[in-house]
Amino acid sequence: MENLKLYVLFSTDGAPQEIPFAASDEADHFHIESREQHGFEGTVPLPLPKFLLIFALGEWPQDNHFRHMSAEIHFGKDLDPFHVGTLSKDNRSVCWQGTWREDLQVRGMLMSEEGLTGLLVITPGKPDREG
Repeated sequence: MENLKLYVLFSTDGAPQEIPFAASDEADHFHIESREQHGFEGTVPLPLPKFLLIFALGEWPQDNHFRHMSAEIHFGKDLDPFHVGTLSKDNRSVCWQGTWREDLQVRGMLMSEEGLTGLLVITPGKPDREG
């Protein structure tokens, strides 16, 4: 995985941010169950951004386990994650723009007031599903 780098862009004014590989302590805070499957984790600024652009640069892993990588945003164990999209060797970017679920908007505003962030998790897994 050292030859593959993932980046996220939250605004047209900012620079892309690298999404680090490997599980972090933040996954414990969000009570993510399948931690051993994690590939990349980064923070999501709050209040929630108007769009996300996630893209991959470098050599895609040959391992079939990494055929698809699902991008999700987590706000705690009591909320279902928000599925942003799926990356693959042939589809190395995901652009999301739209309306956030109401439960995520409310949680994002509350967490923002406390100075917290959301968690962007990109894991090997299944192809696209609805968010």
